[in-house]
Amino acid sequence: MYGRVEQVWTEYHKLLGEVELLRANENISRQQVVEGSASNTSEVAKLREKLHEALQERDRAEVLARVEEEAAAYAKRQLDEEHIIIVNLQEGIAHLKSESYQQDIVDKHSREILDTYHQDIIDTYRESLIGKTKVTLACKAGYDHLLAQLPVDLKSIPNRFRYLSMVTNFLGELEELEALGGGFDPDETKEDSDEEQGRSSPPPTTPKSSPPLTP
Repeated sequence: MYGRVEQVWTEYHKLLGEVELLRANENISRQQVVEGSASNTSEVAKLREKLHEALQERDRAEVLARVEEEAAAYAKRQLDEEHIIIVNLQEGIAHLKSESYQQDIVDKHSREILDTYHQDIIDTYRESLIGKTKVTLACKAGYDHLLAQLPVDLKSIPNRFRYLSMVTNFLGELEELEALGGGFDPDETKEDSDEEQGRSSPPPTTPKSSPPLTP
């Protein structure tokens, strides 16, 4: 394109030079000079039009070149950003697939499951222990009340009255738990049982002298 512009520009100057030579030639008549000048002027006008078109085409080519350059730069920036994202994703996937990370996840969930299961066992055992304690203390309070109502001569018979084996065994278990420091206090449950027993039966009357019970 630039070569075409240079060619048109050269032809334009060449024609201008010929016009000047024709005007300077004294042997040619004025009529010929006028006709030649008119012809050359027409050619010059055509060359100017071609030159103008060539310049416009060059400007459009420059604009297109700039647009293409900017588009290429933008595309390159986008590709670089996507490449960084892909690299980060690949690193993240590799980390997730690593044995150490998977083992950490397994260990973490295993600990959480075991802790939850252990706590469920403790809660279930505590509820069962509280229920058994209430029943045992209620039975013990009932037996103590009945024993307080017996005559003195019947109480003197050894091993005549004793707690049920369930009550005796469970009282032994409570003593063992207390000795081991199990963190379970049966006094609260005993108070609840005493309140229930007090509402259902009159308070026991403790005799002046009563033999110890054989567990």
